[in-house]
Amino acid sequence: MLAQNFKTAVDLGIPESGYTALLKVLGRLEREEITAKMFNMKRVGEPECGTPGCILGHTREVCMDAYEALSDASGRLPKLEQLFYPEDWPKGSSSPYAATPSQAAVALRSYLSTGDAKWADAVA
Repeated sequence: MLAQNFKTAVDLGIPESGYTALLKVLGRLEREEITAKMFNMKRVGEPECGTPGCILGHTREVCMDAYEALSDASGRLPKLEQLFYPEDWPKGSSSPYAATPSQAAVALRSYLSTGDAKWADAVA
């Protein structure tokens, strides 16, 4: 397996607890522990199973403090906010709000590696 080339929490400007939670969510997405039924980028708590549905919502299951820290940080960090609340994607492309768990994993991995979720690439 290739070594991870992730930026650090300091590089990304996010709290260490949030960074750790995002790494755990990425692992769960990539191992398919978060199924399509458990995932929905439209809003927290959307799936019928009652679990948090989006990337940020799944951090809540990992650690409430991390969830709160990331929620607070997203207001001042546009790239982090784009990970949780994607706004810009090319017309005609799939909406990040319809992303599958594997597409969300691509966006999250991109954010952790580059500081940019690159949703247009993730959902292409």
